[in-house]
Amino acid sequence: YISATLSVEGPAAGVSYYFDDASLVEIPEYTTWEADANARIEAHRKNNIRFTFDIPSDTNASDYVVHIDHIRHLFGFGTAARSDFIVHEDYQQYRDVLYSLFNSVSITDYDWFRDQGTASNPDFSRAVAATDELLKNGVKVRGESFFSARPASEPTWVSSLNSQQLRDAVTKRINYLTGITKEKVSQWVVNNQLLHGRFYEDRTGELNFTQQLFKAIGAADPFPELLLNDFDVVAEGNHNLGYVDQINAFKDADVGLKGVGIQSRFPDFTKPDITLVKARLDKLAATGLPLWITQLTIGSSDEHKKADWYEDALRLYFSHPSVEGISILGFWDHEVNGNNALIHGYTYALGEAGKRYQRLVKQDWSTHVTRPLTSGTSFTVRCFQGDYAVVVYYKGKPVRQTTFTLHKGDTSFTMVVGATAEIQLPPVFDPFAPQDIDFASSSLNLQTIGHGTSTSQSHQLQCVSRRSAVSAIGDEKTASVSCNAGEVLAGCSSFSTNNDWRRDGEQVTFVNGKAVCTAFNGHYSSAGVQAEARCCSLRTLQCRYRTAGPSGTGERDQIIIPCADNEYPLGCGSWTFEAESAGTIFTSNFCIGQNDDIVVGVYGFASCCQATPSLHCITLYSAVSGPDVGDRAVLSCPSELPFTLTGCNVHAPNGRGAGAFIE
Repeated sequence: YISATLSVEGPAAGVSYYFDDASLVEIPEYTTWEADANARIEAHRKNNIRFTFDIPSDTNASDYVVHIDHIRHLFGFGTAARSDFIVHEDYQQYRDVLYSLFNSVSITDYDWFRDQGTASNPDFSRAVAATDELLKNGVKVRGESFFSARPASEPTWVSSLNSQQLRDAVTKRINYLTGITKEKVSQWVVNNQLLHGRFYEDRTGELNFTQQLFKAIGAADPFPELLLNDFDVVAEGNHNLGYVDQINAFKDADVGLKGVGIQSRFPDFTKPDITLVKARLDKLAATGLPLWITQLTIGSSDEHKKADWYEDALRLYFSHPSVEGISILGFWDHEVNGNNALIHGYTYALGEAGKRYQRLVKQDWSTHVTRPLTSGTSFTVRCFQGDYAVVVYYKGKPVRQTTFTLHKGDTSFTMVVGATAEIQLPPVFDPFAPQDIDFASSSLNLQTIGHGTSTSQSHQLQCVSRRSAVSAIGDEKTASVSCNAGEVLAGCSSFSTNNDWRRDGEQVTFVNGKAVCTAFNGHYSSAGVQAEARCCSLRTLQCRYRTAGPSGTGERDQIIIPCADNEYPLGCGSWTFEAESAGTIFTSNFCIGQNDDIVVGVYGFASCCQATPSLHCITLYSAVSGPDVGDRAVLSCPSELPFTLTGCNVHAPNGRGAGAFIE
């Protein structure tokens, strides 16, 4: 017994429609897909090259060795990347890794709603600067997206325009954006996700308004390929046949459609169904247009599973003769969720999925040949398409180097060696090797915001933890807690209740003259946060509360909050507006807040405390936790002496810590 559910998407409420027919067809399990994919890769991604080396007549062929290295694919292996990372001076290693693994980059900062200017004075200078940097390094640039069919993905002011105003704004954007990117961007998604929205058609009353957009953009800049792009068509296939119809309609209209974008966000923790993906891909390929895989994501907390699943998807897509390129949603865990990332942290460590990707693209699907000319100066090699470097060695020393590109189709290559004097080869470096980062430290806007005094008469330091209620989910949602009468707020920390890193941190403020510990939730948070106050009492204990910030916006930039010589920082904390902080570092006489992104910087606070007779405090650091969500770093005060814990917090050198609490 088989049942099926049919849902209809499209007509507005109250619009009648006719349902003609439906069929349910079983797709047999594709058991030989991997062997078939490998055969297709061999047939479609490689060609024969006939090499000939013309050596001086007074030398012996047996003294020559040639190295032939595939340095860049013709097929598009790409990723989305943040413009600010591409241009910021602190992210040189990010760029080195990017250039080593990918030959194209999708710049999302061209999206209209990401305009850093105003409606009358747009500003996409950051995206253009990133584009120029990429082109300088031989990396192609894809634009996502010129327009979006879904109003939520356009600037809010656009939704308020009437039909004519919208037409005028569209014309202005086309002229502006093609003007600043002319002959720079190799592809544009013209009106993204047209299967899932018809904002421009509905607002203007023009049924084929997107087709007009294709014509207008193509006329303004004939250089880029213009694409449709949509989701739920291959990774999940509810709109597969609808996309086929849409593509054919655009082909018939002859408006300049040059390719088809296929968003491939597979559901997290789910192995791609290769049988279904191949069947859906074949239906789109039947339209006869080149296919481009976009926003590929595969997620699992198990790195080995994620690596296997990525390999399956990459192999199938790379093998399909209609697919011209694959672009992933992002490669670094500071751009995408760690469950989807290939590379982790500021050490740019390759996870298992990253290692698998690198092996496939740089080894299994790449050609590297070392061949002595003893058996002859001409020979044939079947090579993967793309750019090559050829170096000729004579008696063990390099004497000639050149590059060439293997396009689709067999070809020949002749190299005249000429002189046998040694040449200097460019240095080879490892983009994953550790690199030193210069970071800035400051105490900008350092100030004392208040004081607290314990009224206890006890001569023994006593501290208790008081925890707030759970905050609401969402950006800037807060939860606060304060100490009881007679106590002093020493430490203030916060944590996410589901180990999510998307929180803004914690802050000490004063309400009606009383110190309050407040936890701040972050953008895209998925759970609430809690604040934890460490409340201490001791005769003569008094604290002053100091803040400073923001830090610089560079990688690992620090904000320092010092205490006086007779004070100890019993509590330290940090917060930011963008949920991007590496956390807090305690020292014996000052607190440090550390930045983790290049947007706004971090702020910090210190509870600078003293008592008579003087306190004796030590600062301890735990070992580093594991890398997985939920892994803990645990630390206790020494048991051999009667120490009392006054405060703790989290420092995550690679950012994205879920917080700290006291048990």
